Amino acid sequence: MKLKLREKVMIPALLVMILGLTALTVISYLRSAQIIEDVHHNETIQLTQVMASQTNEWVSDRVKNVQAVAAAPIMSEVLRPGSNSGLTGAANTYLKEVKDSYTIFSTVGLLDRNGIARANNNPAQVGVLNLSTRAHFRQAMQGRPAISNIIISQINGEPIFVVAAPVYDDGEVVGVAHASVELARFTEHFVDTVKLGETGYGYMIDSEGTVIAHPIKENIMQLNIAGEDFGATMLAERNGLVDYPWEGERIIAAFHEVPVTGWIFATRVEHAELFQDLVAMRIMNIVTAVIVLFAMATLLLVSIRSITRRVGATAAGLRDISEGEGDLTRRLVTTGGDEIDLLSHYMNVTFEKLTGLVKSIQHETSSLQESGVNLASNMTETASAMNQITANIESIKERIVNQSASVEETRATVSTIALGIKSLDESLSEQASEVTESSASIEEMVANIKSVTESLERNTASMKELQDASEAGRRGMEELAQISRTVMAHSEGLEEASEMIQKISSQTNLLAMNAAIEAAHAGEFGKGFAVVADEIRKLAEEAGSQGTAIGSALTTLKDSIDHIGTSLAQARQRFDRQYELSKLVSEQEALIKSAMNEQVVGSRQVLDALAEIQEISRKVADSSGEMSAGSSEVINEMTRLAQISEEISQSINEMASGAVQINQSVVHISDLTQQNNRSIEILSREVGKLKTE
Repeated sequence: MKLKLREKVMIPALLVMILGLTALTVISYLRSAQIIEDVHHNETIQLTQVMASQTNEWVSDRVKNVQAVAAAPIMSEVLRPGSNSGLTGAANTYLKEVKDSYTIFSTVGLLDRNGIARANNNPAQVGVLNLSTRAHFRQAMQGRPAISNIIISQINGEPIFVVAAPVYDDGEVVGVAHASVELARFTEHFVDTVKLGETGYGYMIDSEGTVIAHPIKENIMQLNIAGEDFGATMLAERNGLVDYPWEGERIIAAFHEVPVTGWIFATRVEHAELFQDLVAMRIMNIVTAVIVLFAMATLLLVSIRSITRRVGATAAGLRDISEGEGDLTRRLVTTGGDEIDLLSHYMNVTFEKLTGLVKSIQHETSSLQESGVNLASNMTETASAMNQITANIESIKERIVNQSASVEETRATVSTIALGIKSLDESLSEQASEVTESSASIEEMVANIKSVTESLERNTASMKELQDASEAGRRGMEELAQISRTVMAHSEGLEEASEMIQKISSQTNLLAMNAAIEAAHAGEFGKGFAVVADEIRKLAEEAGSQGTAIGSALTTLKDSIDHIGTSLAQARQRFDRQYELSKLVSEQEALIKSAMNEQVVGSRQVLDALAEIQEISRKVADSSGEMSAGSSEVINEMTRLAQISEEISQSINEMASGAVQINQSVVHISDLTQQNNRSIEILSREVGKLKTE
């Protein structure tokens, strides 16, 4: 099937547009999907890490709270042999105040060596509660703070975890202070606050995969994910991101370990919810691509139709000229300055030139007819002239034979002279060539020496700048070394201040504990003072933590300053060495530059001498060349003269034999002249059919 111009342009263009828009839409969608997925993944991971870090800090603070309780003097006094009920009552009151201060604790108590409650915020548990079998009690009795696994409380039967700390008396562990946190309260504090979109939430599992915190309270301590693939991945990797199916939905979950407990905090959200905007974007991209494709196709169709319409009009005009009556006066219409108009313009120019050509042919045809008549009449006269030429040829032939012998003798003599001149010319040519090559080599050497000298001058300036920079760098290194020593001296004073802050914080904490005990002894009159003492104790704990952090930072700063001082000393040594090397290189370049200047002077003198030799050789070579050229020309002329004499002799013979043929040809040409006249008449009739006016 033959396609028209419109289909040939339209179909490939539409295919390219469809493929291009499809590829652009798919690539942009996939790229956007990847970016959005990465952003959501990173946000989920960061949220999970923040929540795990907050959980870790919160549990660590609770450990510090229990350690502060264990450090209270009343705790060790109650555990001493012979303590009375008054001390027990004071300890119960103190523990109740602690529980009221830290509302997250459901129980705060004190155990003796045997795990029996000696004091509790709930006095009814004293002497009744026995935690001797608990792992956290045994670990605390070994002198280490402990955090229990999730257990069922013996007091209220709720799932809890317990924080325990050893109680010391004269450096010996005499009991254990403990505080329990209900998982429901823990969930409210950490898990219920996490929101991811409409359906996403956070939860926490222990080291066995059991859910210990969950927005759905029925799942707490009832659901274990260790048997699921995603649960096994969380327990094995501890930190990361997992993508898994769950109840017909695709779930994205991030998880991060809480180091102090070994628990894992996880957040999960449905994939469809995260990427619902991406679906809308995909639909929008498809609709946009279809609209753009339709608009481009419409615009392309209009443009192509405009072009093909004008091309068709041009083709119709040409068909009328070629298939009509041969009217060369017709012209194609031009309306603008585009390629089609240029085509029509140049076709019109071609028709004008063709019209002129046809007119010329018509005119020349008439001239040819007249020439044909004249040619026929002249052929008769030519035949009589040829007879007279034949008689003259015989006379010329005898004279040419005598001339040929004289020319041969002269040519042999001139050839001997030319051989001697040629030998001299070759010797002079070799000498001139060698002098020219030597002169060119020396000029190239002088140019190279000049280039090297200029490079040495630039290097000298660069080396001077390098020396100045090296000296400035060395002075800068000395100044930096002095500054680092000054900073080191001040940092040592700050380190002493940090130690003093920690000591003051420890003493303040003890004073706050004693004040709390005294306030407990004072009963109702001491409640206000107990609140103040508790605030002072909190400030002391914060000051102690900040003092420890400041001390650690100062130690790190001091190590960094020591390292900087060592690096500065090494850098100073390198700058000194660099300065010495640059100075040595500068001196060596000065010596090289002096030697190069002397070499330039000597090379110029040699170059001048070679120029004089070359000029003399050139003059001799010119004279020899002229002699050689003259002798060669004489030989050539003699040779050509001999050849001409031979050729003339042969030509005379040929002319004699060809005279007869010429007579025959004249008769034949006369016949051809008649045929030519008939052809000219036919050509005149055909050209006359073309219309030029």
